Amino acid sequence: MDITVATVSDIPAIVDLGQRIWYETYVDIIGEAQVEYMLRTFQSEDALTSQMSEGYVYLLLKEGDVPVGYAGYQPRKGHLFLSKLYVLDGYRGRGFASAAITHMSEACRGLGSPSLRLTVNRDNKRAIDAYLHMGFKILCSQDCPIGEGFVMNDYVMELTV
Repeated sequence: MDITVATVSDIPAIVDLGQRIWYETYVDIIGEAQVEYMLRTFQSEDALTSQMSEGYVYLLLKEGDVPVGYAGYQPRKGHLFLSKLYVLDGYRGRGFASAAITHMSEACRGLGSPSLRLTVNRDNKRAIDAYLHMGFKILCSQDCPIGEGFVMNDYVMELTV
């Protein structure tokens, strides 16, 4: 297992992972139309390039030389925001998400941030259970319109580091 900080040259690999992971995981939760919209809007090469220029840090999660997942986070006032944490289905349950959370927790401490926050779809039981197992607490629910009539129905979760 290896975690590396991604560079702009890694964006095509992240986009490919996003396409694969989102279709295998989220169609049953939010539907194909919203998956396509979110990939186009938030997970495209242009979107990731823009996010990196705005201070987002991306991590590539690898098994040997094979990318199997990725994470993205951004320092914000009072916390580190975990924007993305995705692992291919065949690699879930092997510690990749936990290793990424450990990496981001260390980044929190390095920045003097007291916590790591994220949003997770309220119907994504598997991810919610994993975050709770890692020590996250649910702070609140939120419904955020994201465009084209789509709404993200999420929990805000936090891990104190």
